[in-house]
Amino acid sequence: MKLPLIPVVFGFLALCSGCEGKVPPPPSGSEAFAEYYSQEVFLIEQARLKGMDSTALRSQLDSLRSRFSISDAGRDSLTRYFQDSLPRWEAFLTGVLHRLEEKERATGKVLPQGSQAPRVQN
Repeated sequence: MKLPLIPVVFGFLALCSGCEGKVPPPPSGSEAFAEYYSQEVFLIEQARLKGMDSTALRSQLDSLRSRFSISDAGRDSLTRYFQDSLPRWEAFLTGVLHRLEEKERATGKVLPQGSQAPRVQN
């Protein structure tokens, strides 16, 4: 079963613009960041479905960042790195999607219809 997040993920791909020139090497910890990002998407969607207030969500996101040793600035920097190149962003989001699909298979928990990509308010 495919996650309903697929149309949203590829919608974001359409909004991203590629850049020309030399491609920098992936930052260290890219795989860990993909895992972090997939867990962030899952947390945000759970919070939305449960009607969780923003303070409680922020606390959970802070805990997630702490577990992965990533700051808000680090998250933003790594996200920008992947978004700077459409092929790189597409590959990154495909990896995130695969992680979410694996989580679905392993736990039976599924992101709901109409799921959206994360929108974290700082």
